[in-house]
Amino acid sequence: MNKYYSTYISGLSSPIADFLKEDLSKIKIINNLDGLIEYTTDVDFSKIKVLPYLTNTFSIIKDKKNCSVENMAETIIRDDNINSILKKVVPKERASFRILISKENNLVSINNKLLIQLEQKITSSTRLYVNRNRPNYQFWILSRSEGITYFSIRRTTLKKEDKNRDNGELRPQLAYTLSRLSEPKENELFLDPFFGSGTIPLARASMTKKGLILASDNDDKKVKEFKEKVKQKNLKKKIVIKSADALSLKDYGDSFIHKIVTDPPWGYYEKISNIEDFYNRMLKEFWRILLPEGLLVLLIANNGEFEKALVNCENRFQTISKANILVSGKKANIYKMRKIKC
Repeated sequence: MNKYYSTYISGLSSPIADFLKEDLSKIKIINNLDGLIEYTTDVDFSKIKVLPYLTNTFSIIKDKKNCSVENMAETIIRDDNINSILKKVVPKERASFRILISKENNLVSINNKLLIQLEQKITSSTRLYVNRNRPNYQFWILSRSEGITYFSIRRTTLKKEDKNRDNGELRPQLAYTLSRLSEPKENELFLDPFFGSGTIPLARASMTKKGLILASDNDDKKVKEFKEKVKQKNLKKKIVIKSADALSLKDYGDSFIHKIVTDPPWGYYEKISNIEDFYNRMLKEFWRILLPEGLLVLLIANNGEFEKALVNCENRFQTISKANILVSGKKANIYKMRKIKC
């Protein structure tokens, strides 16, 4: 069994664990820390590296409890058994590497003599050579506040979608997680009534073959741009894009939509005079168009205004789960709710 840890958006430990159990056979989760999950599996790595809800994945070379980053470096240098592990997990090609040190999510440095000894340990057991500026591979000594320190090699690179994000666009890992929380099934009507840059509908399009994705926004420019984006992607799954006011979705009848997943205005940048009233009207309209027991997944600012609106709708929606996360440094919540039958 191969041993890995993968990073993900902090605050989503429970759904990420569930996703991994569903997607990987014979997986054993060892630790699920905030933003990092450690596990063993014999699944081929090609299946792990494409999992869209993970940020990065590392092969674990050694882990140790209650160990400083310096102590881990010294342990690796002295441990002769590390040589065989390095030969197993490190690519056999001639390529460059560097070592990064992280202590409680902050990059730190260690004594340069110790760093050089650690580099020599790696070069003596592999075909890799040192390049501290632009390497092909990265080794990490990662020390967590929970008392675990890892020595690992990073197996994934920054995804294309992460590199080319527009300002305000959701990270693809977050858009995928939001969509998957809605429990996608075939032949459903799925709606994002505040699609913005379109990351949520695009994530949903990758999940099932049958059904219809509806995406609307009241910004005509965004509607035009998203139509062009979808056209360029040549998707097999159809996305119907239109201009519409999310507070008055007149094109949809009562109890019409199976799932709504969206990222509504947070009230920070938009010209909304009363954000609590806005949320009240939004929830009322969503309740109207959702089928009985239909699911609603919302990414919303953690500013208290939505909680007030939710109290006014306590007989309309049942909150299944709530996760606290950070989006671009701002506190946010993910709500998963179910429409209550009248």
